[in-house]
Amino acid sequence: MLTYLVPAAVIAFLVFAWLSDRKSEQRQARQLAEADEHRTSEEYVAKQQVSFEERLAQGVEIRLPDALTGEQIYIYRRLMREWFDKLVAQNRYNEPTVVKLRKDWLVYMELLESRQTNEFLSLEASDEAKRPQYGREAHEEGMQITAIENGFAEAVGPEAVDALRQTRAKRYDDFSNAGELAPEGYRYRGFSLRGVPDQPIPRQHT
Repeated sequence: MLTYLVPAAVIAFLVFAWLSDRKSEQRQARQLAEADEHRTSEEYVAKQQVSFEERLAQGVEIRLPDALTGEQIYIYRRLMREWFDKLVAQNRYNEPTVVKLRKDWLVYMELLESRQTNEFLSLEASDEAKRPQYGREAHEEGMQITAIENGFAEAVGPEAVDALRQTRAKRYDDFSNAGELAPEGYRYRGFSLRGVPDQPIPRQHT
């Protein structure tokens, strides 16, 4: 009789263990889903955007070495931010699309900062052996940024695609450190006293 009871007890234990693991997996999946839902909520995304823009402004004011360039700031403020708001409004009744847009927007902001940091480290890191790695990471992040910008522009329409193309074709000194675009025939010096906005000057005065 005992010989039959032992295998039965083992089977019961294995079934119990399997059920416990399954409940644990379900609980973890539910927690991940709830966390993902929180990360794509309107409130969370708005909070992250405000925080990002505060750091962006601080980087310009303090002249941090890994601050975004004027072109990057311009594309973010004058193109991408407007396109994000427009696409979310257009798809407000399509929840999966809105969630995808918010995820891409969060990733985009994270990548903008991360790429600049990696580019700086690729030149200035104290450990020279790691500089190539930082450079590769910056390059990969740049490709992801380009893909997200292209995707947003294409979703908005041909005019957005053309605006992005024209912006990328401009010279680096067409943009101030704060992301302002110089009038036609003017450029920015690229430097100024702290607290004093960089003023555009005629391009022939080089």
